[in-house]
Amino acid sequence: GLELVTLLFELVDDEDVLRRQADMYIEKMQIPWTVVPVLGPIANYWEVVPHDAQYSEINLPLTLFVNADGTLREAHMGFPSPQSTAEYEAVVARYGRAARELVEAAK
Repeated sequence: GLELVTLLFELVDDEDVLRRQADMYIEKMQIPWTVVPVLGPIANYWEVVPHDAQYSEINLPLTLFVNADGTLREAHMGFPSPQSTAEYEAVVARYGRAARELVEAAK
């Protein structure tokens, strides 16, 4: 099956603040899947997240579509606000396509 998880980097070392930030993010962006707040500074980002060395700046959130064998299928940096209708709908469609492809490949 398909599993979605968002790792939320908010650059804080306070777990309560981080959880509140995650809850606000989930509500604002209307995200129905699991969001995991990551405790600690952004300096640790490149140590824990698979990435292409050509990217020197960070645009969060980073969404990774990972094949069942653990290989990276697609990575998307950033996510538009629902208020930016056309861009938001395009990204939602792209995510939907990637998810369908993952599910089909796993059959």
